[in-house]
Amino acid sequence: MQYAEESVQGLCSNSYCTKGKDGKRQVVAIRDTRKKSYCSQACRQMMERYKNRYRGTNSGPLSRETINDKMTNL
Repeated sequence: MQYAEESVQGLCSNSYCTKGKDGKRQVVAIRDTRKKSYCSQACRQMMERYKNRYRGTNSGPLSRETINDKMTNL
């Protein structure tokens, strides 16, 4: 994707995107600050499909605080 000098750049809103350099999130042009910007249609559909799933104790980053919080607030 080509960017103009004045365009604002940001990262893909999909936190699991691996299409950028070194397997990290891809840089995209932010056209509207009210909406999330994705690098592709597939990334947008993936976040819409999976944004409310996997709330169990094995989901998300592994940290003692996260596990304790999920176990006490279930």
